[in-house]
Amino acid sequence: GVTSVIDGPSNTASLVALGASYAAATFCNSLNAGSGLNDYTDWYLPARNELEVLYYFLKPTTAANNTGNGSNAYAVSPEPISTAYTSGSPTQTSAGIGFRTGETDAFASGTYWSSTEISSIFAWGQVFNNGSQANFSKNDSFYVRAVRRIPI
Repeated sequence: GVTSVIDGPSNTASLVALGASYAAATFCNSLNAGSGLNDYTDWYLPARNELEVLYYFLKPTTAANNTGNGSNAYAVSPEPISTAYTSGSPTQTSAGIGFRTGETDAFASGTYWSSTEISSIFAWGQVFNNGSQANFSKNDSFYVRAVRRIPI
């Protein structure tokens, strides 16, 4: 019943309240990390459309995108709202040092869990090889990326 596609903090809190079997949410919720001087404890497992925004802006590779994915009604400008990817858009991140394949903060070329459930046995995942989003069995092992919201 944790189905928000945009509210990762609420999804994470709900999953944590359900118990330790939700390891990805529990990990993100209990994370205490930062720069050393300023450690943060407000980390969460991103919801489906939050994870898509991360792919759009921090795509780690130059690989072609899956053109059947990417449509996000909650996209963040300048990402086009509710528009599927083209093979070349989004492009590899230009966010600077750290987010491209092989760099410190890059997403791995694999699948990441979101906090958005589909059912008691399936949840959404984002594939960082090509931008695909799909439902996966909760028994599958994938990557987890803890995120936090900051005012800008």
